[in-house]
Amino acid sequence: MTATNSSAAGLNFDLVKQEFPTEPNCLYLNTGSCGRKPQSVLQALSSGWNDLNINPTVTTFIDDSALREAKQAAAKLFDIPEAQLLLVQNTTQGLQFLMQSFLLHAGDELVTTTSEHGSVNVLAEYLAQTRGILVHKVEIDPLEGSSEFDSKLVKRLNSRTKLVLVSEISSYNGSRPNLMQLESKTKEMNIPLLVDGAHSGGQIVCRPGQYRLWVGSGHKWLGGPNGTGFVYIAPDLVQQLQPLWLGDEYFKLKQTSENSLNCFESQGSNDVVRWRGLTAAINLHLKLGPENIYQRELELVQYLRRSVTKLNPKFRTPAEAPNTGMLVMHWTKNRSRINDLRDHLWLNHKIWVQPDFKNADPGLGFRVSCHYSLSERDLDKLVHVLDEIIDL
Repeated sequence: MTATNSSAAGLNFDLVKQEFPTEPNCLYLNTGSCGRKPQSVLQALSSGWNDLNINPTVTTFIDDSALREAKQAAAKLFDIPEAQLLLVQNTTQGLQFLMQSFLLHAGDELVTTTSEHGSVNVLAEYLAQTRGILVHKVEIDPLEGSSEFDSKLVKRLNSRTKLVLVSEISSYNGSRPNLMQLESKTKEMNIPLLVDGAHSGGQIVCRPGQYRLWVGSGHKWLGGPNGTGFVYIAPDLVQQLQPLWLGDEYFKLKQTSENSLNCFESQGSNDVVRWRGLTAAINLHLKLGPENIYQRELELVQYLRRSVTKLNPKFRTPAEAPNTGMLVMHWTKNRSRINDLRDHLWLNHKIWVQPDFKNADPGLGFRVSCHYSLSERDLDKLVHVLDEIIDL
């Protein structure tokens, strides 16, 4: 994959090429599930393991510099206080941590949507079965816009609602509703709004502090190691947190830092080297510039939409200017000569995409993640293959 200098975004394309060398005969278009790792991240992991092997006990249990530096980098990237940030394994772990902290009793109500990640559905179902919580899923359509999104959710709120959970960017359709009105309304009603930002960090200019609860991923658009994620919690909600895991220093840390998240960092033996890789990923992002990256990805998604429109797909998001780097599309069965587009693209052309899981037949569509390491020529390869298998 080769970046091009035809962009209006102020991106350092030479650095991008160094960090993401071309993979011969392979085109990866699914950063939204798991991102390719920049060279600086791979180097940080390699040197980190070498350092650990000198004295594994010190590196794992005594020297906290890897975790501390990763938190500092993340706090800088997200413009939030370190004290309100917790590093976790992934977004799913963060979601479970917060959902089980705020949905405690039989009759407690969760309001969410029908377009959340599968992990949300599983966690909600488990809490419904084990605690008797009630789950309300609101049917939303990104083509209707943010006002309708807000209106539908607010109508479901009542005195029994203990948590509202929505995605900042939908993994299934690539939409990004404006959540500020919903945040304001839920705060007014003293109902925590939990924002799933799995696709936010590394894609948009991400500001978790505008919400009271937020979770995110390090391994997707940021290109950090697998097993890296973020949780942001507003200070007034910290006291409501219930531990999902316990380490031997939990009570010690809780006593010495009453309103801090430090006690939740005690998790026993952990892979501390991954935090070195996460720091490298964040530093690269800051060096390239979050706004430059965001604008480049918008350029790419607009280019793809224009290029593929000739094949008349049904898009999941409106035609106006996009606000994310993801594009989801599908065709009807009589239009596609292939029943499973992902398998066909990979087995025959070494192009990897994500199926359109919101479609009744996921194989007839796909999601493309327009990561900044891609070029217009990469997207042309995809469209050229589609020309051969989609009937007009």
